[in-house]
Amino acid sequence: MLLLILLIFAFVSGILFVTHRLRSQRTTTRTTQIKIKKLSKKIPSSTQAKNTAPSMHYDFYKMLPSMQVDVLPEANEMPVSKENSPFYVLQFASFSDKEVASSYEDKIRLLGFDAKVIPIARGDSMIYRVQLGPFQDELSAEKIRDELQSQGINGILVTLTPRKNP
Repeated sequence: MLLLILLIFAFVSGILFVTHRLRSQRTTTRTTQIKIKKLSKKIPSSTQAKNTAPSMHYDFYKMLPSMQVDVLPEANEMPVSKENSPFYVLQFASFSDKEVASSYEDKIRLLGFDAKVIPIARGDSMIYRVQLGPFQDELSAEKIRDELQSQGINGILVTLTPRKNP
């Protein structure tokens, strides 16, 4: 059995060897000669090219002053409906114990801000949120949030949209 495997291996190796030699003998290198013609036209040097460059002519200096563009009013100048415009609140904490929420409210009040405890019914229990606001614009709310954050009191900015009356 072993002898049979060796014979098959030798036969396959011999075939591969012969085919490889035949391929390498068929492959020849071809070289191609290319004739290069000399240019009959002389290329100008860079200094000659600069001297012969066409002069640039710009018309927009004359055209722009006579043009008119309609500008839309800025966003803060546009009329905004006070009824449906969003307002912002800073929420600092949410507690299940009213006394803990009140002490956190006092901590913020001592820093000079008018924080409030907002009771919220959640199923059978109450949650007490410590909030500051409302603010009409986001920028003023963020400014106060950053000021309190520098004092070690972290809060999140909550955007609220009033409900439409039916």
